Amino acid sequence: TRNADFFGLKGTLQAAIDKVSTVAGSNLNEAFYQGATGLNSGDEPDNTNYSEHERGMPGSETGTRMFGVPGYFSQADILSALGSQMTVRGDTYTVRTYGESLASLTGKIESKVWCEAVVQRIAEPVALGDSIVSPTGAFGRQYKIVSVRWLNESDVL
Repeated sequence: TRNADFFGLKGTLQAAIDKVSTVAGSNLNEAFYQGATGLNSGDEPDNTNYSEHERGMPGSETGTRMFGVPGYFSQADILSALGSQMTVRGDTYTVRTYGESLASLTGKIESKVWCEAVVQRIAEPVALGDSIVSPTGAFGRQYKIVSVRWLNESDVL
């Protein structure tokens, strides 16, 4: 179908914002959808050769000509606030370890200890000069120990 060609033109957050914005009384971008600022798919000419570059909204979608003007709330406003807390290609792992000390003569457990570490894989490659996009070194990406804490038996069991 024609609409299938336009999947991915907006992110999930923007789709949710647009859906709420078109509800009367929402006060979220509502003013940008009123009067001549509104945009319907039938308003704009078709570009049959390069439909992905068609101005306006594809298919039965509606929108506004005012997208992106100052004061228009978009997914970029949300993501820019979160940006400093996000990492690209970062994975975080929680690693727990257990150790015990045995008496040399009896083999009885004398003490037990538990440790928990939060380890994060970061984008920087291990080998200096490797590409961040695809490291060629034997070790790949770096790991960073974010936190370490000792646990009590009650924390584990």
